[in-house]
Amino acid sequence: MPFPEFDSKGMEYRFLGNSGTLVSVIAYGSWDTVGGQVKDSSIIEPCLQEAWKCGINFFDTSESYAEGQAEIEIGHALKKFGWPRKDYVLSTKVFEGGHGPNDIGLHRKKIIESVNASLKRLQLDYADIVYAHRPDYLTAMLETVRAFSDLVAQGRIHYWGTSEWSAFEIGEALSVARENHLVAPIVEQPQYSIISRQRVEGEYAPLFYKYKYGATVWYVLLSSLADRSYD
Repeated sequence: MPFPEFDSKGMEYRFLGNSGTLVSVIAYGSWDTVGGQVKDSSIIEPCLQEAWKCGINFFDTSESYAEGQAEIEIGHALKKFGWPRKDYVLSTKVFEGGHGPNDIGLHRKKIIESVNASLKRLQLDYADIVYAHRPDYLTAMLETVRAFSDLVAQGRIHYWGTSEWSAFEIGEALSVARENHLVAPIVEQPQYSIISRQRVEGEYAPLFYKYKYGATVWYVLLSSLADRSYD
């Protein structure tokens, strides 16, 4: 285990998809909190420290959360704490960030420039996971897969994944990667709760079984029945 000192806390770790990387079963997310509803950034640091003390080694953010401010605050805290980079897993997401004509989608220009910008905000040399935050119906799948694959080869990211993609779209990405000898996605980040179960338990089931595709779910506690559309 990466955190033997946390054994007494009872934190459980699981493999990220079909990889050998271990992540805590509870992650520290930053949507609608870091840089968003929580305006006082001084509150974020003790929250992160408490999560760390409990054995959480998985921290999640996105270029779109509070228009990049979440990444800035997470990055500032991580640098201040000085935690060993090898001991935590950091994920972020790209798809929509900025207001220009090329600031949305999963084309090569968008993916590479967004990852570079995210790493600058996070003050990190690499991200462990970058999710394609939504499917892009206008860009060829090969272009998307190749861009992520190149970032892995460059050491800018370790893994890439999908978020709110259909099983068909994920299957296409896996096939394109296999046929072109590229790096395939390994994990999906879907909404999943007691009243939103069909996609995870039904649609994705073949992916979990056949490819050992991973899942890092959001909205497990379903914060609001009236607002369930965005993560």
